[in-house]
Amino acid sequence: NVDLIIDLIHQRDPVEKALRFADMGVNIVSVHIGVDVQRKRNISVKQLLKEVEEITGAGIIVAVAGGIKPKDVRQFVEHGAKIVIIGSAITKHEDPYQATVEALEGLRAL
Repeated sequence: NVDLIIDLIHQRDPVEKALRFADMGVNIVSVHIGVDVQRKRNISVKQLLKEVEEITGAGIIVAVAGGIKPKDVRQFVEHGAKIVIIGSAITKHEDPYQATVEALEGLRAL
């Protein structure tokens, strides 16, 4: 069994795109909004959480990526994300293992 995940990076309206892909049979999307795009769209974590809720409300499984910090994990899961991808906030951290512990603690607190 293999799943197709559509990465919505660089989309102006990820909610609209996710709904269109869902109509085609895609059941997992990645709301991937890098820090540069967050700045360009002038979007906050609060707005990203709202987008995640809108997409999951339509029955679509959501992965989130881009500019996510370990402290953000819990919020994204509470708003419906089933997959949280953290990159440089861990890999470029002075102590990547401690940053990973922080992310995992956020999950365990749910």
